[in-house]
Amino acid sequence: MSDVQWNVRNVWLNRLSSELKRRTFGHVSNVAVEATGDDAVLVTGDAHSYYGVQLTLLAIQHCREEYCPFSHTHVSLKVGGRLLSIGVPPHAECRLQEVSTEVDNRRLQLTFAGAS
Repeated sequence: MSDVQWNVRNVWLNRLSSELKRRTFGHVSNVAVEATGDDAVLVTGDAHSYYGVQLTLLAIQHCREEYCPFSHTHVSLKVGGRLLSIGVPPHAECRLQEVSTEVDNRRLQLTFAGAS
């Protein structure tokens, strides 16, 4: 990995961390964001409720809309003492060349309210 690629990934990870802290409004604490290989991100923390989980997913979606140097995002949050693990599927642009079906016939594994 070149220095430029490392820098772009690091800047994006820092932006995601800031967005998670800002957009969860204190509903998620101990937020940590780290790269877990060349193509995956792990988000961990403690959510006070499932609303915090929803806010976390929306913050991730927001950061991935413009650009995402990672195709896989894994979320692992403790909610009420129980661990909740979610795999967020790759953003549509990251997968266009990997799927064999036409773009119009594909369905995302995880959809967000209001998404078309």
